[in-house]
Amino acid sequence: MEATTTTHKGDIVAVQANTKEVWIHYQSPTGDSSDFGVLVMPCLTNEQALVIAKRLGETLGLDPQFYPSDI
Repeated sequence: MEATTTTHKGDIVAVQANTKEVWIHYQSPTGDSSDFGVLVMPCLTNEQALVIAKRLGETLGLDPQFYPSDI
């Protein structure tokens, strides 16, 4: 039996490190399933953004994404 993933309003669905920022994508708490928002967390360095994105990803069971790929 395959495991299914259910997302709910307000769930965090993606984490990205993007040049001194961490982007946290979430489902809209008030809209339909196609609506989403992005929280942007400024960081001091690219390395700090990478560490935070990795920790958030691990905590939430998400695979963090890194943009640009060379950071």
